[in-house]
Formats: sequence, C-alpha cells, structure tokens
Amino acid sequence: MNDLWTGVELVPVPKKNMSSKIQGFKNFFHEVGEELRKCIWPTKNELIQSTMVVVVSVLLLAAFVGFCDFVLMKILRFVIPS
Repeated sequence: MNDLWTGVELVPVPKKNMSSKIQGFKNFFHEVGEELRKCIWPTKNELIQSTMVVVVSVLLLAAFVGFCDFVLMKILRFVIPS
C-alpha cells in the first residue's frame, strides 16, 4: 500500500501575509477578465434559437414524463383496485 506514494514529498507551504493574498485575488480576477475577452459570445439570434431549443426540449420531455406517469397510474389502478 505504501508503494503507491513512492516519490511523493510533502513540502510545507509558507504562509502568505494578507497583502499577498489580496494581490492573488486581484491577479485571479484580472486573468478571468482577460479570458472572458477571448470568448466568442453568441449573437442575439443564436441565443434566441438556443433558448427556444431548450424550452421546446424541456416541454416535450415534461409531456413525455407526464404521459408515462398517467399510463402507469392507470395500469396500477387496474392491477391493484382500491
């Protein structure tokens, strides 16, 4: 079991002072902003089309699940009369 950890050395991480932590957060958000500027955002028409696909898909799936529930309920009431 100890063979799995061969070559792994635990090195203590030096504690950072508060100003370096704040600088780290600033750097992180700056890099996030840079990456977001590289993104290709959808056009308004693409966004509307994608939203419609999702809405229609959800409605179809909900109708299918509702239909299956209704059919199974009728079958169970036939098999197990109350």
